[in-house]
Amino acid sequence: MKNQAFTLIEILVAVLIIGILAAIAVPQYKFAVLKSEYSKLKEYVETIYGSVQIYYLTNGIWPKKLTDLDIELPGKLVSNDAYIRVSSPAGATCWLWNTGSSGYVACSFTKFNSTIRYEHNFLGSNNRNCYTEPSAADTFAAKFCQIETGKTSTSGYYRY
Repeated sequence: MKNQAFTLIEILVAVLIIGILAAIAVPQYKFAVLKSEYSKLKEYVETIYGSVQIYYLTNGIWPKKLTDLDIELPGKLVSNDAYIRVSSPAGATCWLWNTGSSGYVACSFTKFNSTIRYEHNFLGSNNRNCYTEPSAADTFAAKFCQIETGKTSTSGYYRY
C-alpha cells in the first residue's frame, strides 16, 4: 500500500504560492478601500461646494459655516471654534473654512495609519487637492494621491 501524505516540498510550495498571492492581493485591497472612501469624500465635498456657490449667488457673500447652507449631510454636527464639522457614518469629517481671504470645503478620513483629505477651494483660487498626513512620499496614502492626481509632491498636497 502506497503512503498518501504530502511531502514537505509540496507543502512548502503551496505555502509559497499562497504567500505570493497574499503579497499581491493585500496592497490591491488597500488601494480599493482607499479609492472607495475617497470617492465618498469627493461626493461630500462637491455637494457642499455646490451649496456654497448657491449661497454666494443668493446672498452676495461667502458662507462662514456649514449651518449657513441649506444642505443636509449624514452624520452629526460638532461645533469647533474655527469651523463646524460633520462626522459622517463612513468615518469622514467634513468642514467649511472661511477666513475672508481664503476658503475651502474639505473632507478627510483616516485609514491604514494615514489621513487623506480632499478639498475644494472657493476663495482665492478654485483649486482641488488631495492631501495626506504624514506627507512623506513613501506612505501608502501619498502613493494613492499620486496615482489619483497624476502629480508628485513633497508637502503632502497633490493638486488636480
